[in-house]
Amino acid sequence: MTWKIFSAGAIGGSHRLRNLAYQDAHKTYVDSEMVVGFLTDGCGSGKRSEIGAGLGVDFLVRRSVTLLRKGLGLDQLGKVLFVDLVDYLGTILNASGLADVQQIGGYVNDYLLFTALGLVATSDEIGVLSCGDGVIGFGDDMIYLDQDNKPSYPAYVLIKNQIQRSPEVLADRFRTWKLKTDSVSLLTLASDAFQDRNDLLLEASKCSSSNQLQMKLNKWTVIEDLLDDDATVVVARKE
Repeated sequence: MTWKIFSAGAIGGSHRLRNLAYQDAHKTYVDSEMVVGFLTDGCGSGKRSEIGAGLGVDFLVRRSVTLLRKGLGLDQLGKVLFVDLVDYLGTILNASGLADVQQIGGYVNDYLLFTALGLVATSDEIGVLSCGDGVIGFGDDMIYLDQDNKPSYPAYVLIKNQIQRSPEVLADRFRTWKLKTDSVSLLTLASDAFQDRNDLLLEASKCSSSNQLQMKLNKWTVIEDLLDDDATVVVARKE
């Protein structure tokens, strides 16, 4: 593989003002056969959604690597990975020992709601997976996934009988963009903090390391106060 991948994240201005935690998470993996990177964005109204985001991103990367090593292609990965993620979150929920329907719903809302964006690259395939909102960059071209403040959190499947919102928030797979291997040399994933800051995301995509990217995010969130929400970026560049 000739891909380099790195990531970084910083707490947004509104979260600092309210003494909230950084509710996103990010993780990457690379070896001689594949590159995998994911970011998760915890629900802002959840009391401790950073817990689910952290557990989720770790699972998504580990499970993606396992499935890719087993030979699963992108055409199947989006469905299988989503089902496996929901099963994993369901195991956590079942272990909580809650029996009351309202308590179960409250637990999911407080701990397990997060959106997810991921990228995978092998010698044969390159793709991006999403469930929820955020930004995907293919080189300098950006796709904004705006769900009008109704993100399709994977964990909603666990409490689907309690969902009062529109049916479209209930997903059954990761949406998948499958790319030609020779058509892209730069992929950027970002949390929805960058929805209106295309300029900053383009600058972030030009970074060459996690340290450099982290310094950029710290500058924009802490020093210049340019990003209100938690800011997380994953960059993969073919070298």
